[in-house]
Amino acid sequence: MPAFAEWIKRTAKQVWDPGHEERVEEVAQLLLKEIQKSRNAFSLSEFSSRADCSKQDLELAKREVYRTYLDRGWRDGKVTEEERKVLDWAANRLEIPAKEAESLQVKVAQDRFATALARAMDDGHIDEEEAVRLAEITRSVNSSLGEFVRQYFQSEGESFLRGVFAACTQDGMLATDAWLRLTETTKKLGLSRDELSTAIHPQALRFVEHALADAKSDEELSEAEERQILDLIKLLGLPPSSRRYYDRTITSLRTIRQALKGKLPIVDGMRGVAIKAGELVHLHLPASWLQLKQLRSGDVWDRHVGMLTITDNRLMFSSETKSFDVRFGKIIAHTGHTGQIRLQRAEKPESVIQLAEDEPVAYAVLEGAIALSNQTRVVKVEEKRSRFIPREVRQRVWQKYGGQCAECGDTQYLEFDHVIPVAKGGSNSDVNVQLLCRKCNLKKSDLI
Repeated sequence: MPAFAEWIKRTAKQVWDPGHEERVEEVAQLLLKEIQKSRNAFSLSEFSSRADCSKQDLELAKREVYRTYLDRGWRDGKVTEEERKVLDWAANRLEIPAKEAESLQVKVAQDRFATALARAMDDGHIDEEEAVRLAEITRSVNSSLGEFVRQYFQSEGESFLRGVFAACTQDGMLATDAWLRLTETTKKLGLSRDELSTAIHPQALRFVEHALADAKSDEELSEAEERQILDLIKLLGLPPSSRRYYDRTITSLRTIRQALKGKLPIVDGMRGVAIKAGELVHLHLPASWLQLKQLRSGDVWDRHVGMLTITDNRLMFSSETKSFDVRFGKIIAHTGHTGQIRLQRAEKPESVIQLAEDEPVAYAVLEGAIALSNQTRVVKVEEKRSRFIPREVRQRVWQKYGGQCAECGDTQYLEFDHVIPVAKGGSNSDVNVQLLCRKCNLKKSDLI
């Protein structure tokens, strides 16, 4: 609308006063000649009394003359102290208010700075010579480089830094030399590390989420991967609000790693569960028990909502409709993943435990507890090797879905998921791997 309104004004002037621009230009030329001839003796009021022009035309002509002085001052791309004195003198002779003159000077500096910054951005790196050039422009209006960028080019500067960061992490990795160039560029723009962290915050979050998804794609976070991700979070300067999410995720994955090594968590202060003397509780949380019923009309899954408890020698489930416990020695096969455990008991139909929350540690705790109880009759269904997704496939899938859940578009708790489960013949190819958040992954079940 503002642009349309300006167009109406210009069109109206051309219709109602077709010679207006030429007239103002003529007054400006006369004014410039007079001020150059008379110098300090020049009087705007005297010129106005002699000139055959309206007050409005004179005001416009004054600014045209001042812009002529500005163009001269910026001919070499910067304004020296001596040139600034000339500009102040011209503004004073033309009776242009100091604030308006300063505004006009800044506008020219912005245009010059934008051009120089665009040239510097061509290779994604600001070298020393380009940094000096940018600083000279900002000094011309009595401003530091950082202050000028923050005041007039905050969005452009942030967009530039985000673009460089995206280029640094294009292949899913952050090279040390690329990061150093980015921090150096930030410094040369007069911006702080905190401002860099703020500028790249959205991209940094997705990059760390990508690293996490890659690390847990083999269903385990190694100590080396944990250190790498923690170092990455520190390096990128992620704020506490974001770190809390990553800390929870890493703690959960660390629990899984330790559980697989036999270091299981201990739950104290249990109430409402019949725990035997000396029995250790490793897990207690809401879950649903699904029991397969084979009827003439077809298979039906009977669901019971209650609490799952895993101790050092048995698995217990309690609800208002069904409660039981099964010793590990009675479990002849088991498998599981985030949010789901599948059990095969001796002479019993298959059972499925679905967790009410997106808790990824349950199966690892069960697996660790069974291993510690040394029940040799238990055969673990081994899928880890066949479920492993090659890195190049993960990278292509991440780019395909833009670092978002394929179902809901969420950008946290992301996991690489097999569309057709490996247990049912699914492959590790691009077409059979998708990106899901943990919540959507829980909804998608092998039962389908």
